[in-house]
Amino acid sequence: VFGVVKTLCVPLELEAAAAADTLIVPSVGPYFGTAFDQAAILAKKKFPTAMLLPMTFPFTDAGLADGLRRFSDALGKPVVVYIKADPYFAPATLGALHRDGRLVAIKYAVVRDDPGRDAYLDAILQEVPRGMVVSGIGERPAIVHLRDFGLVSFTTGSGCIAPRLSMTLLDLLKRSACDDMPQAVE
Repeated sequence: VFGVVKTLCVPLELEAAAAADTLIVPSVGPYFGTAFDQAAILAKKKFPTAMLLPMTFPFTDAGLADGLRRFSDALGKPVVVYIKADPYFAPATLGALHRDGRLVAIKYAVVRDDPGRDAYLDAILQEVPRGMVVSGIGERPAIVHLRDFGLVSFTTGSGCIAPRLSMTLLDLLKRSACDDMPQAVE
């Protein structure tokens, strides 16, 4: 439990210090026992959701789905799934979890040599609304993800260092100002 408490100290401190309109989504897991312990703490807080970190230990699709459902029940809220590998959740499983009200978003961070050619992302987008999938690997793939796949947002570590530039890029992407995007990224 000490590790769980230590891991949650920063988000819990942020909860108290953040402005009322600031969205904070703590990350949990990835292992079921850790996530379940963290759910018990987070369920008592005002966070709108939590993001399940990607599993790297051997898993099955059915096991992941069962763990996510149990975590969502313990948290009392739908969750964000973080996908960093292909395959991870089967697209049909993500669709079922969405229809069951278990997912609020998917952070999609599968690295490709060509982010414009992604059969896994295509298959996921056949199962869940595009608006719930967030490009999760920085600015360069985000351009392709938003422009070509119709995603609506992205995450980036650079946003912590240069939030104005990240917001400029997001604005350009939303306005479909494709010609200006490479210069904004540079």
